[in-house]
Amino acid sequence: MVASGFALLEARVGLLGIRRLLLHAGTVAQRGLVDGIATPALPGLVLPRTDRDHDARPVPGTHDHVVHADGAVDEVPLPQRPFLSLRDQQRLALDDEEVLLIGFPVIHRHRIARTEDEEIDADLRPFLPRLEVADGTALPSVVPGRVASIAHEPALTPGDEPVLRLLEGGFGNHPVHRLTDMQTSLPVAERPRRPEWMKVRAPSPDSRYYDVKKLIHGASLHTICEEARCPNIGECWGRGTATFQILGDTCTRACRYCYVHSGKPDSPPDPLEPLRLANVAAQMELEHVVVTSVDRDDVPDRGAGHYAATIRALKAKVPHASVEVLTPDFLDVEEEALQTVLAARPDVFNHNIETVRRLHARMRGAKASYDKALWLLQRAKDVADYPVLTKSGIIVGLGETNDEVVDTMSDLRAHGVDVVTIGQYLQPSPKHAQIDRWVHPDEFRWLREQGEALGFGSVFSGPLVRSSYRADEQRHAAAEGRGAVAY
Repeated sequence: MVASGFALLEARVGLLGIRRLLLHAGTVAQRGLVDGIATPALPGLVLPRTDRDHDARPVPGTHDHVVHADGAVDEVPLPQRPFLSLRDQQRLALDDEEVLLIGFPVIHRHRIARTEDEEIDADLRPFLPRLEVADGTALPSVVPGRVASIAHEPALTPGDEPVLRLLEGGFGNHPVHRLTDMQTSLPVAERPRRPEWMKVRAPSPDSRYYDVKKLIHGASLHTICEEARCPNIGECWGRGTATFQILGDTCTRACRYCYVHSGKPDSPPDPLEPLRLANVAAQMELEHVVVTSVDRDDVPDRGAGHYAATIRALKAKVPHASVEVLTPDFLDVEEEALQTVLAARPDVFNHNIETVRRLHARMRGAKASYDKALWLLQRAKDVADYPVLTKSGIIVGLGETNDEVVDTMSDLRAHGVDVVTIGQYLQPSPKHAQIDRWVHPDEFRWLREQGEALGFGSVFSGPLVRSSYRADEQRHAAAEGRGAVAY
């Protein structure tokens, strides 16, 4: 919060009849660019003057409301753009949007009377010390008039109810909001474009991105990085890693959040694909290989044999590397499929639960089952005759609540899952499920803390986290007992 003092001089406050008040309150900094200031609804706002009188222009309709003002009230100069913290950025307007400061004339400190000369009503003296005051030069603002509802305006400390009632009169029907320690989600309806924390860098020409792309395409392999339009592809391929997708590029399911092509596959699994994949993994010098796939309900074993062949090929070609598999649910052949896959001894067995119980059927379709996903993860540990690490992922922003996410994490932990990932859903096309909210980094941090308290070996929780994002680090964090991690 950036706070600035403002003076209510000769305030006409309904029946209270209070005159010549001096109050200090905090305002939430919400805009980074100020184009102009409309006729004021409040008497004054004090800002430090950094530009002296350069580029100042008079604002009409303000002088009559200011006591002891010797000159015209000045507009905030255009070049003055503050730097805001991540906490404040969650409510920024669209990039470089021009927004009017409705209701606040700007009075520079050298144009207003000294505060010690002001007469303060004795009834208000007990409340003044408790009002929040902080130093800062960022430009305060209120939400533009085109927004129907204002949830965040001046922030005051609890216990200042008489002052709150007085100030609320100056904000019309909008209540005064008390800031909390954790910023909450942004409704997508109010912020259709990605917030600052969801932006990623383009691939660097100096990275390994183009080398990885050439290797993968040259071997006619698929990656979930491309098929699902992962936002981290530039970072991961730039580091020389990728998540391979086997069993073709056509999925027999049509989950509402997934961009992978769905339909009826036109060919059986390629028997040479495991060998090509292992060769590419060796050329990339991978130390941890992640393999996932589309659903293949058209294949009798649902692709379990192909998974096993891929794991064996990797262990033969890159014996020093650990192998992680992110499998489908092996509909109707779960037990046999688990026996087949785990006989090849992958180091990590991953099956994503994806979303909370309430939304599971709606997002994943009738074939998928929330409880069956939990069973599959627990059964994997029972079937394996070695200490396999189990893992699952959750995407947020589909309409769930944070408490429901914690309930899902509790379900996963109760079924022996060691590693959990939590990341922001991104709508891949207009045909897919709409984003419900932009989950704030503070909330991801809170979810990470909940996961740590539940006893997960590793919790990767962050806006851009995906199930296989930095999978090698996830595995090491769990194996070495380093606890939760957030990105």
